[in-house]
Amino acid sequence: MGCDPVPTPRSLAAFAAWLDPRLRPTTINQYLSRLGRAHAFRGISSTAAAVKSYEVQMTLRGIFKLKRCLPEKNFVRPPPVLLEDVIRYVEILPTTYLEFAHRAVAVVAFYATHSLDELLPDSRSDACELVLLAGASLNSHGLTLQLPRHTADPLYRHSTAVTVPRAPDEEPVCPAAVVSAFIKHRRRIGYPDGPLFLLPGGLLLIKSEFIDDFRHLTDRPELTAYSFRTGAATALDGSGPEK
Repeated sequence: MGCDPVPTPRSLAAFAAWLDPRLRPTTINQYLSRLGRAHAFRGISSTAAAVKSYEVQMTLRGIFKLKRCLPEKNFVRPPPVLLEDVIRYVEILPTTYLEFAHRAVAVVAFYATHSLDELLPDSRSDACELVLLAGASLNSHGLTLQLPRHTADPLYRHSTAVTVPRAPDEEPVCPAAVVSAFIKHRRRIGYPDGPLFLLPGGLLLIKSEFIDDFRHLTDRPELTAYSFRTGAATALDGSGPEK
């Protein structure tokens, strides 16, 4: 129905998110891998490469983490954050440093299909690996962030980079501009190193503070930290596969 017959990283990531409530995580991973091999036998090598792409691996990683954290028998898929939620949140003009930080977290988590676990800790005493200010760089494509190394995660073992994209002029929000504005404020507080989302005084911004603010300003109290993962994966190709 007018779709590209060769899967792309975006369409495979959205397809994995669509399969999430129907199949176990290991089954989804095997399904995509076998799809890549089947296409390779037909001379289409790009599918196998797409299965190993950053978008697909981050989506699979989120599915694995979500199913491990919630009991299978009580599993309830969290409602997704929608693109209009992010736009509405970002368009409320920030006036304080904390508001700039919250908006930057929202666009990185959504537009870069990022996990909040790499952006914000659960508490200010957490000694976890987070995205660092030193790994942020602006280029023609957008804002590149260096991701931390995760040796315990089978789907994500190497340090890599993700780009928060620039948006066309007609788009209501430019994700790269939102994060760049925050980084300008971040550099002024006098801490040139350390986690990207650091508050004045050297305190870490924590997940619960951001989620509470996002829920309040978007009027969606049902959202969770995992809502960004499911919402971003579904939005990768516009709407996701038809059900």
